[in-house]
Amino acid sequence: MRKQIWKRLGWSITALEDKKKCFAWLFFFFVLQLILQYYYPMTSDDLYFRYGVEISNKNDLFNYVLHFGNGRYLGNSSVLILVRCHWLRALSKAVIMTAIYGELIYLLDLKNELQIAFAGILMLLPSVKMYAQVYVWTAGFQNYIVPIFLYLTAILCWKKCKEAKENGRKKQKERTDHREHNELPHKLRKRRYGPKKT
Repeated sequence: MRKQIWKRLGWSITALEDKKKCFAWLFFFFVLQLILQYYYPMTSDDLYFRYGVEISNKNDLFNYVLHFGNGRYLGNSSVLILVRCHWLRALSKAVIMTAIYGELIYLLDLKNELQIAFAGILMLLPSVKMYAQVYVWTAGFQNYIVPIFLYLTAILCWKKCKEAKENGRKKQKERTDHREHNELPHKLRKRRYGPKKT
């Protein structure tokens, strides 16, 4: 009975179990990231943005970001906000890292548990230089990792739209084939017996 219901919904027990495993890995990755990000210290620009820049209102924020000089308006403004709230910084970085991990699992079509685990390890353990300058450093994270997340999100949306179009065409073809299949016996009977004589 349950198998029939899942079949009608387009699911299978295996697919459902795979999704559960995938979500379990994503949850584990998120919790680990949250703990790590919470204990990462602030370095270089983070300390400067936190203690060297006085921001009392939104006008101060916009003025500083516009005149800072490197043109990274969104990145710099988000850093100025995040370095002032420890929990928000840890949470936002953990969410973005987990979202990238999930997007990679989907885009690379990783179904094997070993592949999913390996992808997570590669994300958690990059080179020391990259780890220090991107994962720990909030300014580096906001300016380099967030654009990667947005780029992967755009690719994911494009892939989803493409799949929806292909599924729509497939269903349309199936409906047409089904209609033609139903009409065929009627056409054959017509040809065999001809039009009714009045």
